[in-house]
Amino acid sequence: MYLVTRKNINKFIKISIILLTLSINSAYSLDNEENNSKTNSNPIKNHYSSNKNKTPYIIGSGDTIRIELEHLPELSTNVSVGPDGYIYIPELKNTYVEGLTLEELENDLLKRYSVFVRYPKISIRIIAYRPVKTFIAGEVKRPGLYTLSGINQAIPNEVGTLSTKGTGKLDNILMPAEEAASLQLYKKYQTINFPTLFDAIRISQGITPFTDLSNIQIKRKNPITNGGGYIKTTINLMPLILEGDQSQNIRIFDGDIIKIGKSEKSLNKQILEASVININPDSFNVFISGQAEKSGRIAIRNGRSLNEAIAASGGKKIFSGDISFIRFYSNGEIDKRKFNHMPTAKPGSPNNPILISGDIIHINRSPVGYLTESVSTITRPVVGIYSLLNLFD
Repeated sequence: MYLVTRKNINKFIKISIILLTLSINSAYSLDNEENNSKTNSNPIKNHYSSNKNKTPYIIGSGDTIRIELEHLPELSTNVSVGPDGYIYIPELKNTYVEGLTLEELENDLLKRYSVFVRYPKISIRIIAYRPVKTFIAGEVKRPGLYTLSGINQAIPNEVGTLSTKGTGKLDNILMPAEEAASLQLYKKYQTINFPTLFDAIRISQGITPFTDLSNIQIKRKNPITNGGGYIKTTINLMPLILEGDQSQNIRIFDGDIIKIGKSEKSLNKQILEASVININPDSFNVFISGQAEKSGRIAIRNGRSLNEAIAASGGKKIFSGDISFIRFYSNGEIDKRKFNHMPTAKPGSPNNPILISGDIIHINRSPVGYLTESVSTITRPVVGIYSLLNLFD
């Protein structure tokens, strides 16, 4: 009886341990699912912040790819992606690669090479990147489709010195500058710099007084293995403007769609902050007319105010009056107002606005100025007649 009871107790203990283990695993699995769902809610931002250098690159037309098979140099090759999204490999014929990541293409080629190569080992990398084309919409000075620059590539020698013991023919491959220099592989080596969000805003001629840099939406192609389609995120670029924090200045990929948010009120402080960095053009043109010493188009530096523009035109003439100010926005709206000229007004105040490209400043005549002009208009013929009579006398 004692033995039976002991066996029952042992069985009970074992069953309890198994049930407890299953309970813990179930709870752990639920926690992981919850964490994964939170992480995937903002895939561009989360992936970029966790590992900048491993953001998935999606292959497209114009890329040049290096395909290497370990211990099989005769099968290794460089291929370019054609306009139709295909690459041509003699052993595999036409292969569609548009929309794949490097990892996805590597897995696909492993399966295809396995038909005639035993246990193939393949490595793939981009050796020449296609131009980055992005559409920029929203509150920038010139929305539209742009091609971003900043991508350079190495230029190889046909034959380079591999070591002091011998030479050999080289493939068009990319390697660190120090290694290339030490092996004398390249006539010229340039660092590859990928365009960023900051570059995209600059190329669209910068921000406007209503740009909301804390609300920038980026829409990006999603890899096929992740479901395809698009993923999107919201970026706050103000820490970069104010503190130089580049954590949100993410790399822009070919096909990205960027939408810059708009604020309901003019952000003069933001414009002043932006004027000390190079997000906007260094200078632009405004137009001054009326009672200015120099009328016409005036070039001023970014971040300058109305009073500074008037000073750059040589100042106002005598008997000048109030200011008529006109601004045209990219969405078709017009800001037209009249105010007194206040030379001591603070930059960004209603009477001394921060200027943007295309602003029109008209300096009106004062009432005394109009009276003086009227008197001059009336007396000018009389003075002329009197002078003519004196000439005959």
